[in-house]
Amino acid sequence: MSEDNILLNKISEDFRGVTESGDGEAYLRLAGTLEKMESELCGYALKLVLDEMKAVLKKLKNFETLSDEDLTKLKLWIIGDAEYYIKKEHNIEEWNANLKRLIGEIKESWTDHPDAERLLKLKSLAREALGAVADVSFYIKQKESVEKFNAAIKEIGESERVVLVSLLEQKISASRF
Repeated sequence: MSEDNILLNKISEDFRGVTESGDGEAYLRLAGTLEKMESELCGYALKLVLDEMKAVLKKLKNFETLSDEDLTKLKLWIIGDAEYYIKKEHNIEEWNANLKRLIGEIKESWTDHPDAERLLKLKSLAREALGAVADVSFYIKQKESVEKFNAAIKEIGESERVVLVSLLEQKISASRF
């Protein structure tokens, strides 16, 4: 990853642009650079584990028993991002409280015959509520993915094996190597 110092410098430069100007274009540049970083990190991570992934895939296809180490690797490859996200995220209660507050404000502001100012307020509240719903929804989906995976690998039957093979094949085929 040392050759990616150019990317780190670009992130620093783009962030400096955000802090200095605060304009929308600066944020879009930073978002693009961070998306590139995420993509490159995914490729780098896959390159590190590709041979191990292929070995576990072969075991799954040959109906071999997976070791605890294999299961740990599978968990990391398939739900590692989701698991890390739910471990580090501590805003779920805050998001739900904010959502409750916003819905309350929407109810208070609602009227059958709103004027232009009230419509703009309601529109703004709806946009803010959508952001809170998106945050909560993403968190819940990540949590559900982890729970489903953990339940599925307790006892790997034929249907679980088919799903795991499919997931690994998709990850391997997505590699750029």
